Amino acid sequence: MAEFSIGLGVHWTFLVICAFFIIQFPHQTYLFFEIKHLIDKNDPVDNLNFVKVAVFGSLSLLGLALQVITIIRLIALLNLGHYGLLTVIPLSFVASFGACLGLTDLSIAQGLRLPLLSKHLKLVAQSSDFMALCLGTTILLASLVLLFL
Repeated sequence: MAEFSIGLGVHWTFLVICAFFIIQFPHQTYLFFEIKHLIDKNDPVDNLNFVKVAVFGSLSLLGLALQVITIIRLIALLNLGHYGLLTVIPLSFVASFGACLGLTDLSIAQGLRLPLLSKHLKLVAQSSDFMALCLGTTILLASLVLLFL
């Protein structure tokens, strides 16, 4: 869609699409974190059975696959040649950090309000658990993207 709007010379459409994409970018990684329902002991999915494992496991794998595909497509769209490889880690980090923000129950509507966004940013940045999850997910995403590039 973005490529089509640029070809038509409609740059404002491209900017709207880019803004929407930036807001939605980490959602696939957040979907990857659905596996937390199978791991967390204080979760409603305490009694594991095949259906619950299949549903949450499939959602997690789907989120991971979608995020890897999104990063690969974005790198292709940017058309940076050899420098495209340099964007893998920053894009993976942004996706991971955004997903960690989602784990703090930050919604899109709240994220548009600067005081709430800064509160959640501090919460993630100051938590060693969130940062470890973010960095681990960044490494996983970057490795998978580089594997399929």
